[in-house]
Amino acid sequence: MAADRWDPCGEMGALRERGNRVFDEMFGPPERGAWAPPVDILERAEAIVFRADIAGVKLEDLNIELEGDTLTFSGERRAEDAAYLRRERPQGPLRRSFTLGVPVDAAGVKATYRDGMLEIILPKSRETRAGPVKVPVE
Repeated sequence: MAADRWDPCGEMGALRERGNRVFDEMFGPPERGAWAPPVDILERAEAIVFRADIAGVKLEDLNIELEGDTLTFSGERRAEDAAYLRRERPQGPLRRSFTLGVPVDAAGVKATYRDGMLEIILPKSRETRAGPVKVPVE
């Protein structure tokens, strides 16, 4: 009887695929053609706070919307017309959507964008509002 050879690379690939499937089932697959910036989400007594690293995205290319209990932000990091020696940061459109699961006061939502960090503060509320709300960024 021949012994089976253990293939650690194959095992790691299978583990990565299983992890990707679980992640996609929990959060939905990433938008096709869009990159997803890293996000920190904090829950405070009075608000939900989102922080996203989106350095290089111009303010005029940024869009934030709150519809029901879904927060979506999108934008684009445009590539410079240059001969890159190395390029590791993603370019092109970005998009992230999150279901909040907590009613928020849509009129009190605030967003700031400084030093490449987008911060969105969503004050908690007891009532939900229907229809999309455009969130201005300062």
